[in-house]
Amino acid sequence: MVASNSTIILRGCINKFKSENELKLNDSEVFELFSLSQIMKNEDISFENIMNSITDGGQDGGIDSIIILHNGDYIEEDSDYKCKQSSILKLINSSLKNGQA
Repeated sequence: MVASNSTIILRGCINKFKSENELKLNDSEVFELFSLSQIMKNEDISFENIMNSITDGGQDGGIDSIIILHNGDYIEEDSDYKCKQSSILKLINSSLKNGQA
C-alpha cells in the first residue's frame, strides 16, 4: 500500500523526534511518546514526566498513560497533594496504537 503524503510527513516528524531525543525504543514506544508529547504540548509538563506517566504493560486495562494535573501542576506519583473545593483536577489517560505495519 502506498503511504499518503500526511503519513509520510508524520513518519518524518516521529523519526526527527526519536533522533532529537536520542531514544533507543521500538517504533511503538516512540510513537506513544511522540503522541503524548503532542497531546500535552500546551501543558507545562516535562518530557521526563511524560515518560513517567506511561503505564504500558500487561494487566493495565488498555491504559497506556495517566497524567493528573492539579490547578495546572503535574502531580507526581508519590506526592501528597491536598485538594480544596476550588481545585481544578484534570485527568488525562491515553490508549495509543501505532497503526503502522
